[in-house]
Amino acid sequence: MAEEESGMEYPASDDFFTISDEKYYYGMYEDIAYMKMPVDFTSEMDKDIAETCAIYFPENSENREMGKQYFASLIKANAPEYTNEDIEEIIQTAEEKQDDMNIVDGEKSLSFMTFLSDDYRYYTITRIYE
Repeated sequence: MAEEESGMEYPASDDFFTISDEKYYYGMYEDIAYMKMPVDFTSEMDKDIAETCAIYFPENSENREMGKQYFASLIKANAPEYTNEDIEEIIQTAEEKQDDMNIVDGEKSLSFMTFLSDDYRYYTITRIYE
């Protein structure tokens, strides 16, 4: 990967889209992927309301930092008023408390978490609906 590449020049593409286990998946870059889990799965992604979104990649991925950049962008898309410092703090806290803690922003009805499953690292955002 060239020095100037951030990974953000590789957006999700329908070329790398699949549906499995009532979730939507996009390949992002090499071993990084995006997953959307709807509240109620209809198989019509444009109509489904997202409950949880995640960026995930193998735990030993060489693209780990790029995966975290994708997650930062996902946070910003869900909470545009967050500053870069807010986002860095969310990611750092999630990593420090990984696998056993959700970071909840009740004002925004969002929960952030990172966990390891089957040797894949997941960075998740969950919308809290009442």
